[in-house]
Amino acid sequence: MTKTERQNYRQVLDETATSIKNLVLDLENREIKGRPINATEIQTIASRLQIHVEDLLAASRGLRDEKSEK
Repeated sequence: MTKTERQNYRQVLDETATSIKNLVLDLENREIKGRPINATEIQTIASRLQIHVEDLLAASRGLRDEKSEK
């Protein structure tokens, strides 16, 4: 079950944006500290980003549907 199935769409957008921002900050900090990312971590990041894309698409569809119902 994705976030969009259990929360309102705008909240999903806000949470996704925050999660992506935190991911970017973490990657920047790792780069500054000279800690390279290994293959397993890349796979984990890719999975997180895929979930974010799915949540964004579902929220977008939901907001569009809400707008057309009004």
